[in-house]
Amino acid sequence: SISNDMKKLRATFHDGRIIHDGVALCLVGCPNVGKSSLMNALLEKDRAIVSPIAGTTRDVLEDHMKLNGLNFKLVDTAGVRNANEVIEQEGIRRTKEAMQSADLILLLLDAEKGLQPEDEELISQLPPKKTVVVWNKCDLPHQPLPMLPYPHIVHVSAKYKEGLDKLRHQIDEVIWEGGAPAKDEIMITQVRHFEALKASIEALDKIIQGLQTGISPEFLAFEMRQSMMELGKIIGTNITEDILSAIFSKFCIGK
Repeated sequence: SISNDMKKLRATFHDGRIIHDGVALCLVGCPNVGKSSLMNALLEKDRAIVSPIAGTTRDVLEDHMKLNGLNFKLVDTAGVRNANEVIEQEGIRRTKEAMQSADLILLLLDAEKGLQPEDEELISQLPPKKTVVVWNKCDLPHQPLPMLPYPHIVHVSAKYKEGLDKLRHQIDEVIWEGGAPAKDEIMITQVRHFEALKASIEALDKIIQGLQTGISPEFLAFEMRQSMMELGKIIGTNITEDILSAIFSKFCIGK
């Protein structure tokens, strides 16, 4: 019974971390698909330089916005393509790093041009669970768009700010995997607490397995002690030097 309750608490970490830390939202796509235009439209300000010249964005641009009460770190990246120029290659490398660390990815595709070979290569690298496909430039004449293996697809015009409400709704759906949490729900928000709870549960599971197979209880005392020690790291009854270092590394202690 205790183990099950602890596992339910452990499962809240995804939502708790998002509420505590915010969401890293990364815009990716090939050059000139409108990533910077979409970033400006979502932020409602001219944050990124917009130009018809492919490869205008060379570095990773960051800004912050609020959506439905959540903090978002919005990341605009360099267009991904096979580039020979050294600076653009570095920008693309940073783009791929941002993709890996993002909580959510907006994959921008050009509706006017349709699906290009470079788009298909990029699609093969992105996880469907945390990706929203955004067909941009839908205000321009275009052929019927192909079906893609992603559950979340929206059609927008970043230039005229059309379809942004639908995009915001899709972002909300992807973030809250099982629906938004209740306001009074107890959640884990710290990685340190999550790791301690995980270790405590693992020790409990070994105890349960040992009791079910008839192992003498005194041999399980070590696992019981280990489980309680891990919980002590959360509630403050087992504070080691390493834990203090981890806590104070995140706070500025004033004079």
